[in-house]
Amino acid sequence: MSALTHPLSVADGRLWLGAPPVAGGRGIALTTDGVVLHDLDVDPTTVPWSEVTGLEAVVEVSRWRRPAVASWTFGLLGAALDVFTPGVPDDVGLRIETAAGTVEHAANAHNRGGYPRDRVAALHALLDLLGHDADERGTLAEPDAVRDAFDRAADEAAQGGRPETALRPLAARGR
Repeated sequence: MSALTHPLSVADGRLWLGAPPVAGGRGIALTTDGVVLHDLDVDPTTVPWSEVTGLEAVVEVSRWRRPAVASWTFGLLGAALDVFTPGVPDDVGLRIETAAGTVEHAANAHNRGGYPRDRVAALHALLDLLGHDADERGTLAEPDAVRDAFDRAADEAAQGGRPETALRPLAARGR
């Protein structure tokens, strides 16, 4: 599956929401310690899992079947017509609920125009699972395995099923 249609990335041994940050950029990493928020040139901040009471993705659902193709096509066409200058892709965000309140953070998405509906459904299911089930957070030690489970959940959603079914219990599946 193309990274441009995937709201998760694996880099540096971590699972990233959106694209991993480039030097000094914004990013959101899901680790076994907690949610690590990267913001420009500021030192990353970690919200420990012991403080997290819920997670919610703030991500756009694409109106296009192939959002990455649409993003590039319209961006190039608009640039050629001088009506649009391609820039930074839309943000993908995370709302972190804690006992002390809500923390919101944004990271760069892979493309403009959002992600396919099945990928967004699987993302909401994964974040709900991680936000409420402490046992599942240990699976973040193997981000590739979590991303594989995510892909199965997105396939389940694409076939009209419930993505939660493919994710639960991730830890018990032997990944």
